[in-house]
Amino acid sequence: MIRIKKLLLIGLLLIALVALGATLFFNKLDGLIADAIKTEGTLTLGVAVDVGRVSTDLKQGSASVFDLTIANPNGFSKQSAFTAAHLEAVVNYQEQSIDSISINEPTIYAELIGSNNNFQALLENMPPASPTDASSANSDDQIILSIKKIEITRGTINLNIIEPELGERQFVMDDLVMRDLHGNIDQLGDEILSRLSQHVSGQVSRYAQDQLKASAKDKIKQKLEEKLGDKLKGLGL
Repeated sequence: MIRIKKLLLIGLLLIALVALGATLFFNKLDGLIADAIKTEGTLTLGVAVDVGRVSTDLKQGSASVFDLTIANPNGFSKQSAFTAAHLEAVVNYQEQSIDSISINEPTIYAELIGSNNNFQALLENMPPASPTDASSANSDDQIILSIKKIEITRGTINLNIIEPELGERQFVMDDLVMRDLHGNIDQLGDEILSRLSQHVSGQVSRYAQDQLKASAKDKIKQKLEEKLGDKLKGLGL
């Protein structure tokens, strides 16, 4: 009887050790993913990329990233260019593929100085693709991933038109959907950040042009009204 109790005790201790090891593994995995996002994002964009925390669930095949931020490039304000409170991924760990990544309601802070905007500057910060990039995707020491779909939806763009000085505007960003991405971590990071920057930069430019045209029309209308008012005064009306 005593021997059975000892065996049960040893078994319970082993189970506890395995559970502890699994917990440490998951915590380390979350930390490794968070570090990879910060390191690769910062290297790619040339600005600080940060995350609050990462939570993975291998059984459910899910991963969550909380409080993702991308800093503004040099020459612009200290405001974060991109913030997302929550990023959700559905992952197939066995096949090393990601079924979907969803970013809902991110906040984008865009600045326009003349013909330049901060997201165009982020694009220009990105290093050009090297001739070795294609071959590196097939090397044995690189993990190749596939992403079936990335969705960035219901984003809000806060646009500050600094030059000419028109102040701040706010509008809803068109949804961005990326499909069938494939490559190593470096390549995927470059592709995703490049497409996001192009998407935001294009919308900022189009929206700013519309605002500038509207502002110019308002100024012309105001001048015409002032001239008409002067003429009426001259006529004693």
